[in-house]
Amino acid sequence: EDGTLAGIAVEFRDFEGMELRGDKIVEVSPEGELTTVWTSWDCFDPAVDRGEALEDGWTFANALDYDPAENAYYLGMRNFGSIAKIDRETGACEWVFGFAGSTIEFAPGAQQFLHQHQFDLRGNRIVVMDNDSAPGTVSRVLEYELDFEANVATEVWSYVSDPSVYTFVLGEPIRLDDGSTFIDWPGAGQLERVSPDGASVWKLNSGAGAPFGFATLAT
Repeated sequence: EDGTLAGIAVEFRDFEGMELRGDKIVEVSPEGELTTVWTSWDCFDPAVDRGEALEDGWTFANALDYDPAENAYYLGMRNFGSIAKIDRETGACEWVFGFAGSTIEFAPGAQQFLHQHQFDLRGNRIVVMDNDSAPGTVSRVLEYELDFEANVATEVWSYVSDPSVYTFVLGEPIRLDDGSTFIDWPGAGQLERVSPDGASVWKLNSGAGAPFGFATLAT
């Protein structure tokens, strides 16, 4: 609210004789002052939390949200296949959900996401754009209920467009107040609104080769 901007930036540190590319969250004040409020090394150790491919970018952060009520950042990390809640004041990770470094387990039968991009967290429910974990070249949206006492995530909803689409990069699900979900499938050039029971009620497709980026809904 005070006009501060926050963004994901790259940070290199030496690890086992190589330059390891991690990430950091940098704030820019209205006066232009830059402050690093978090880095990958605040919560993770590359010797333990390896992720998918160190040489391609260790954590590979690709999505950032801020919750003013919690004064917390939510950071998605593609190569970790994980999403973290970060205390803005301390830089501590309150929880991590996903594959690498995760403090929350998937309940039996819950499908895991891979190479996720944007997500939408409301209370203890999180909707995730799952780019790559479905069989074949198919992307989907997965929703989980998070039990922060037991540290367990239960899958409660999933959606695959019909016909199915694949977006290897970007992608964003937005849960609306009426329970429906707006889904941006960028690589496929498709926008879609899905009812709470999983019915596609609205769809827009661009021409071939014309992808979308992230979306901001205006009402």
